[in-house]
Amino acid sequence: MMNNKATKFRWMLAGLMFLLNFVMYMDRVNISVAAPAIMQEFAFTKIDLSLFQSAFFLGYALMQIPGGMMAEYFGHRRVVSAGVFWWSVLTALTAACSSVASFAAVRFLFGLGEGPVPPTLNAFVYRWFNKAEKAFAYSVGLGGAFIGPVLGP
Repeated sequence: MMNNKATKFRWMLAGLMFLLNFVMYMDRVNISVAAPAIMQEFAFTKIDLSLFQSAFFLGYALMQIPGGMMAEYFGHRRVVSAGVFWWSVLTALTAACSSVASFAAVRFLFGLGEGPVPPTLNAFVYRWFNKAEKAFAYSVGLGGAFIGPVLGP
């Protein structure tokens, strides 16, 4: 049986999981909100924009299964920390992009960094919450995924 201090701590971590999902999903919406300005500044077409948006999701999808495996091998703390660091660096590098190829490359790498986070958060819930709490803990985390796109723009 866990003590109250551990229970409070894991719920604080569930709040952090909410914030991570919030930021991840806010970013996905924000790039779409910024798209008209990006298209105008760099003379991109909608096809160009869809190319670098697709590059993100390709990188993201490619890291889903390996991300879960990395969470099991290295631990969820390390994988989430590395993912957040990686996507923070790539967010800054986005400002240096000036061509479709550079946007596509940065967005692909961004997806590689963000992709491991959802399966890693699942590993976190699996390990830190008992059977009766898992559904609510997942709901807390997924709340960020639904609120981020609403408040992000």
